Amino acid sequence: MIKGGISFLRNKNINKSEEGKIFWLIILATIPAAIFGKLFETEVEKIFYKPLLVALNIGGFAVLFYFIDKFSKKNKNIAELNISQVLFIGITQTFAIIPGISRSGITIVGGLLMGMNRENAVKFSFFLSFPIILGSVILKSHDILHDFSCYLSNQHGLAFISSCISSILAIDFLIRFVKHHTFKIFIAYRILFSLLIMSIILI
Repeated sequence: MIKGGISFLRNKNINKSEEGKIFWLIILATIPAAIFGKLFETEVEKIFYKPLLVALNIGGFAVLFYFIDKFSKKNKNIAELNISQVLFIGITQTFAIIPGISRSGITIVGGLLMGMNRENAVKFSFFLSFPIILGSVILKSHDILHDFSCYLSNQHGLAFISSCISSILAIDFLIRFVKHHTFKIFIAYRILFSLLIMSIILI
């Protein structure tokens, strides 16, 4: 995609690669979350990081997810998005700094609202995670390099490898799953989890 993105800028031909266009769409959609997260993440967590609010956010978002998944058009792929639609998805990603709001979930919702089908909404959501994770690594690079020796230990090395493998398997499973199924099972999980948290808090 990086190679395609560079070629996209150089190529004057109207038939530019989809990979190149998607690369710049990812960069564009990342800008709102990067700015908003840097400026307001600490303040937002202070306001919303309360168990009952987190539980309400988990359940409320699940209900929102259900109706958007049910009534959205689902007829676009990633390369068909225009600039305003991509910026909208990027703006939805800023809500992920609120505890209880899933980053992947909210960007999938943003994609569905812009008419993307489930498979492409999930793919674009995971594409958007890469710049955010990379940015976090860069911001914390001093701490990572300072503690680099601990990452070479057996425990940390095993944790890194297992998290990498499980992430790849989970992403592959989800993309294949949504080709033929709705998000109802994930929505049900969030509602049940929300009710469980609230019952623990209130009882």
